[in-house]
Amino acid sequence: MFGCKAKVGLSTLNLPEEVVDSLVTDEDLENVKQQIEDAINAATSSANEPAAVAPKQTESRDYSAHSCGSCGNNVHAICGISCEAEEGYGGKFTCRLCHNKQEIRNKRSAAHANAKFPPAKVRDNVRIRIQDVDRGRSDPQSVLAVVMNVEGGFYKL
Repeated sequence: MFGCKAKVGLSTLNLPEEVVDSLVTDEDLENVKQQIEDAINAATSSANEPAAVAPKQTESRDYSAHSCGSCGNNVHAICGISCEAEEGYGGKFTCRLCHNKQEIRNKRSAAHANAKFPPAKVRDNVRIRIQDVDRGRSDPQSVLAVVMNVEGGFYKL
């Protein structure tokens, strides 16, 4: 789907890689899930309790959860990935799923950019592969073309 095969399993969970690597049984996964739920519940219950001497509260916000910079969903501080450029208080967080998607996009674009084509001369026949994203079900996988001109390492077909 959308140019890649569907992924199922622990890699799609919104958990840090260290936690996923340490999981052996289903009980371990349930324990981690329970710990995260307990941490979130403790943070929300402590945020809901009124303080003894508290000034007028204008905004109720759960400070243990951050919002993902890509999708906008709430991300727990432990599970999120902080942007290296903006560390410290108020730094941007990204959820594990969005981070993995971005890494896959970066790898694909780097692989496409680094694809090396053999040198071609003017009037040579070449076959150009069409990316899966850009073609429909009935469209051909490649296109045949003739090199008309070479300018600065770019081919005019």
